[in-house]
Amino acid sequence: IKGHVGNNYYNRKSINRNVSSSSHEKENESDIPLLRSFINGKYVAEEKNNQMEQRYNLYNAATGKIRAIVQPSSLSMVNDAVEYSKLAQIQWWNDYSCDDRAEILRCVANDIRNNYLEELAIMETNDTGRVIRETLSYDIPHSINCLEYYANLISNSNRGGYFQNDNNNNNNNHDRNIQPIKMKNSNDDPFHQRVNFPTDHDSISSCSSSYADIVREPLGIGVMIGAWNYPFCNAIQKSAAALATGNSILCKPSERTPSSTLFLAELYQRAGVPDGTYQVLLGNNASGINAGGTHDNLNKNGNNNHNYNQSKNNHNNNYYNGNNNNNKVGEALISHPDIRKVSFTGSLSTGKQIYANSSSIHSGFKDNITLELGGKSPLLILDDANMNNAVSGAMLANWYSNGQVCSNGTRVFVHQSRMKEFLDTLVQRTSQLIIGDPLDPSSDIGPMIDRQHMEHVQRYIEIGKNVDKATLCYGETTLTSSATGKNCYLQPTIFTDCTDDMTIVQEEIFGMVMCVLPFTDEQDLIRRANNTKYGLAAGIFTNDIPRAHRIANQLHAGTIWINNYNLGHIELPWGGFKDSGIGRDNGLDALQSWTTSKSIYVEGNPDAISF
Repeated sequence: IKGHVGNNYYNRKSINRNVSSSSHEKENESDIPLLRSFINGKYVAEEKNNQMEQRYNLYNAATGKIRAIVQPSSLSMVNDAVEYSKLAQIQWWNDYSCDDRAEILRCVANDIRNNYLEELAIMETNDTGRVIRETLSYDIPHSINCLEYYANLISNSNRGGYFQNDNNNNNNNHDRNIQPIKMKNSNDDPFHQRVNFPTDHDSISSCSSSYADIVREPLGIGVMIGAWNYPFCNAIQKSAAALATGNSILCKPSERTPSSTLFLAELYQRAGVPDGTYQVLLGNNASGINAGGTHDNLNKNGNNNHNYNQSKNNHNNNYYNGNNNNNKVGEALISHPDIRKVSFTGSLSTGKQIYANSSSIHSGFKDNITLELGGKSPLLILDDANMNNAVSGAMLANWYSNGQVCSNGTRVFVHQSRMKEFLDTLVQRTSQLIIGDPLDPSSDIGPMIDRQHMEHVQRYIEIGKNVDKATLCYGETTLTSSATGKNCYLQPTIFTDCTDDMTIVQEEIFGMVMCVLPFTDEQDLIRRANNTKYGLAAGIFTNDIPRAHRIANQLHAGTIWINNYNLGHIELPWGGFKDSGIGRDNGLDALQSWTTSKSIYVEGNPDAISF
């Protein structure tokens, strides 16, 4: 892959399993890559106006060093990209069969597996601050699985092809004969089903040769607006489903973490995706990333009540990417009349804006919006739980990815009879975690993504202590790297003596802040677990699986884990209830969301019309 975004950008050394902090250092300023938008198969240079002045720096959270310079898109680039996307989508759908598209997705998966697995893991670690053990063992393998999963679903050679139905006699379908059909004029796509109609008095048709084709077709041009905590996974999950079903996609990654989304553009191009089918448009530095970045504006007025105004832009890049020149890349994308779908992962406030604006601009558009908007998930540890496993689950639900996970189970409900055992084990094991250089394979926890997000989490910790009056059981300490002198590192924080109405219990913090709450009654536990405006995920730890299912059926959450937590399987639909969003990523639901159905009826009796 040619490195269009900067000298030696794709020529880094292979990962060293004994990486030291010095591996983060750049030799000189000329090694800092300049990131530009990827439009119609190439990186686009800045225009002649004031776009040069809009450049901003991205910093390595572990070192404070500049890791990249970003050149944001202009509005004219957005319009050009949409035009290219329209033409490319027609080619991608009409000229490439399902097997063609499947083979390209598999080619990307193999390219990553064989050539770029470690490099992409390093890229994600440097961009997000998450430790290399996570990005190398989960992010990149999961992305490979995703590509292969959707390739297999659409492949004609795979009997599990999503759009095929092998039941030739379905009694639940009023004796209608539903069978897969490979239509020659559609490149043998399995995006079709044929329904043969019976000759009985209940049938509208009067001839057994009458039939209908149910055809699934792509929506057209989609927009993906990604979050900063899992940028590569996010880009793969959304784009793989979109491309598999014949759509083109315009990606606007988070301003904080655009590198791997750009890398993916080159991988798709190299594998044979037509130019303009997958494009990347970079947003503006709307959130002040030069100063370390921010996505919540939590201002206290200084009095004893600590009143504050929270913007609730938790873990996303705001799609209103603009500054004084009114260059709003995300807004321009979703408001463009040729866009047919938006898939967004991020904050509640931004998701509501996208939903309202898209629905008002496009008639019927709200059915084609997918929003994953975060959560405040409950983790339930029942009286019969295996305590060692339950503590492992609570740590995974709170400390993984430095606490920057939308599904984290930060409201930990523990049966009163097991509370002391739980806390003793939790504190003892948490104190043994290694906080350090995210490129060091021995590190368990890395830095927060930037200083301002760290300060955002610290403000919530202060609220927990001084406003909510919860008991600080462990943590809150800011750590300084001995190698760099930087302090974007936070210890995990554990609060006890929490109540359901506390700010730290109700609001998504997006950091390593665990709230532990006691319970005794199961029905009261279910009521309290559901006492939140969010509904993304939940966890239950118990040795009684029927009991776990009984509770799970009453929880308002899109994903529920029993005796585990934060597992991400591409086969399972992902999304939330209530304010955690609408629609689903992943699984078969994602393919449905990127397509629409068309019914084509063929009358077999020339004398059927009696009017």
